[in-house]
Amino acid sequence: MKKFYVLLGTFASCCLVGCGSDENERLVSDTLAKLSNTTTLIEQIRKTVGDAVTDAKNNKKPLAKAAILKATEEAGQLKGLAEYLQRLKGAADFNKDSITPDQRNELAKKHKEAFQKGLVALDQAQKALDVTMREADSIAESDPDARANLKLLREKLKEGQDEFEVLSKRQG
Repeated sequence: MKKFYVLLGTFASCCLVGCGSDENERLVSDTLAKLSNTTTLIEQIRKTVGDAVTDAKNNKKPLAKAAILKATEEAGQLKGLAEYLQRLKGAADFNKDSITPDQRNELAKKHKEAFQKGLVALDQAQKALDVTMREADSIAESDPDARANLKLLREKLKEGQDEFEVLSKRQG
């Protein structure tokens, strides 16, 4: 998951360096919005799994299959966010030669703090999800169905992460 943050941070930096005019200001704003959307989605996945974990602990029953399947569906949206960010990155790359270094520096200065806060929030959300997933794993130890459902969830999460890795490879 740390790769995910490094990659997203690198992408954000490239957007700042490669953008400047009104159109490019929009690209940066859209990137910040997608960063926020990604954080919100990870928080929602954590909440969905966390509620299932709490329910299983409190009622001494297995993890709710419906909740884990819902979280898996939510995790599927990460890929779409990464693909959208790839399109934004392409547009930023296309436009980056049309602005001066001073414009780039001004834009980077203007948005640096927002990107940093966004990345910190994303990191916190991911760490919370990791903790919740470990709790879910401990509850699912004796339930083959729950383990299988958690495996599917992890696969969807990995699929989304892989798309973010594609994003960073295009920066090279």
